Amino acid sequence: MKSEGFKQSSFEDSVWIRKADEILPHDVIMSAHIDDTLILCSDLGTMEKFKSHMLALFDGTNEGDVTEYLGCEVIRDSTAKTLHLRQSAYIRKVLAHHGFTDANPVKTPMEPGVRLSKRDCPEVVDPAIQAEYRAIVGHVSFM
Repeated sequence: MKSEGFKQSSFEDSVWIRKADEILPHDVIMSAHIDDTLILCSDLGTMEKFKSHMLALFDGTNEGDVTEYLGCEVIRDSTAKTLHLRQSAYIRKVLAHHGFTDANPVKTPMEPGVRLSKRDCPEVVDPAIQAEYRAIVGHVSFM
């Protein structure tokens, strides 16, 4: 990205910023996560020029207006100039994946005041249960 005039943002390693110049007359911001890329620009012509240039350099596709990014549904209202991110589809997918679609919400996972000790733990931890727990924690960390 540096060879294309971008500088890495100071707040997120996966976000790159290119200031306006004679080639691209408007700032371009790009977020890249593995195989998911999001390009932001206040001018459609500049953004299309940049996309065409990048697609000439790298294999990829132009998916058009963003509707989903990194598991978030993107809801844009051009008239009101608003953008909202919603994770409800991702949450439903995670619940279904782990068999929790019929689970009932509770304020705490256990009765208040319950004290656990090492004696409450099994002598040998089932690797399948441990793997499932890690998967759930990993999924929840993206919410």
